[in-house]
Amino acid sequence: MTRSVRLLNGSRRITGKVLVLRFLMEKSAREIGDIMGRKEVTIRGLQMRALQALRREIETMGGLP
Repeated sequence: MTRSVRLLNGSRRITGKVLVLRFLMEKSAREIGDIMGRKEVTIRGLQMRALQALRREIETMGGLP
């Protein structure tokens, strides 16, 4: 596996964890930052990028019904 693929996979795990904590566990960005050992502003950025990627993925699959 190439380094870039490993980095991408690691990035997806991090952003996936942010989305799970934010929307399923109903944690705030501050709480997620505390859990993950990151700054609140970093968590908000990760959340934004994760939602954008999810939106692109849904559009690629034909969008929502």
